[in-house]
Order: sequence, then structure tokens, then C-alpha cells
Amino acid sequence: MMLPFSNKTYSAMDFNELPFQHAIEFKQGNGSRQLAVFSDPECPYCQRLELELAKLDDVTIHVFPFPLTQLHPKAEQISRKIWCSPDRASAWRDYLTQQLAPDNPGNCDAPVEANLQLGQALGVNGTPTLILSSGKLITGAASAEDIDALLD
Repeated sequence: MMLPFSNKTYSAMDFNELPFQHAIEFKQGNGSRQLAVFSDPECPYCQRLELELAKLDDVTIHVFPFPLTQLHPKAEQISRKIWCSPDRASAWRDYLTQQLAPDNPGNCDAPVEANLQLGQALGVNGTPTLILSSGKLITGAASAEDIDALLD
């Protein structure tokens, strides 16, 4: 069962002004629709959401690693290891769906702190948080069907 989600409008920044260089990108199908996700690799709701995101078609998903270390002490180190992997997208999905941690020390220049500051500025206070290209912010895990409808 999915955690109920809520909708609210986010207006701190235009979607296209998000620092996508700090995100892990997934292009599925033609990638024509856009979605940003603030996600903690250790968050069980984020792990469920990742399974739903993988079902979406014709979408580009920008995942901003957003470790909530007060809840998940290992999340920052896992986020760094994923970021330092040669294939970040595969490393992210492998960890969230199968708990397969990357085999590296995680000591590259990862944007973890920048993502935490960005999330705070946008009012992200939990994970997962989705931001649609329209600027609508959705908190909590949602089904692929619900996300698909919101993207259309």
C-alpha cells in the first residue's frame, strides 16, 4: 500500500531553473515529460516509489539525492557512493530496488549538501517529494498510475 500523498504548489523557483547537474537523470521512453524527485536512498517510501517510477514511460526523471541522516544515518554515505559510481542511474535504482550498494569509498565531489540546501529552500521536509514541471509539489509515495495522470 502506498503512503497517501498531498499536493501543494511550489513557487520558490521555476522548474527549469532547478540545478539538474545535481540530479541523477533517468530518461524513459522519449523523455518528453519532466519530473524532479527529492529522495533518500534509505527511505522505505522512496524505495517503493522507485519501483513505481521505473514503470513510467516518456518521462525524464531528475532524482536529487536528499539524505535525511537524522532518520537514516547511512543515507548520506550511500548517496555519496551512488553519486561517485560510473553509472549513477543504475547505481541508484540498484540500491533502492535491490539494496545493492556501490563498491567505492564515496569520496568524489557529490552535491549532497547543495541538494539539502535546495530542498530546504523549496520547503522539502520529507521524502519522497516529487516536483512536476508545472511546479506542483507532491509529498509521499504515489503509484505509477497516479504520477502518470499528474504528468499528463
